[in-house]
Amino acid sequence: MLCSAVLVVMPASVHATDIAWHETSQLKYDSPPDYRREGNAIFKTGEKASLVINGKVGVTDDKGMRPFRGQYSLRLDDGSTITLQIAGTQSNTTGAQSGSGEFASGTGRFQGITGKVTFIGQLSSSVSEKDWVGSYSLPNK
Repeated sequence: MLCSAVLVVMPASVHATDIAWHETSQLKYDSPPDYRREGNAIFKTGEKASLVINGKVGVTDDKGMRPFRGQYSLRLDDGSTITLQIAGTQSNTTGAQSGSGEFASGTGRFQGITGKVTFIGQLSSSVSEKDWVGSYSLPNK
């Protein structure tokens, strides 16, 4: 009698957690297509983080909308980091901004982060204010 066994490996269960924060950032470098913004984020939990955005802007379309994309990095007070890849558009006439992002990596308590966020905001002069919402998952330990 021949007997065989099959081992099925199931991925670790993960639970999605809501996340939201408000960003205030200042333009620090602007040499199109490249730009750099630096600022602060305050999470809905009250936790704070510093942020850096390194990005590129595209060509304004016939409706006055300008695309942008970049790497968005948050450093929380405990030293943990979160990095996102973001993309969005900005109105050259009103300054309105919107877009989305995906968590690319994390360190500390955010090691292995995955998930998505969206944002809306406003650019006034060189100051940007955005509200971010989304959800993330972390691998089980």
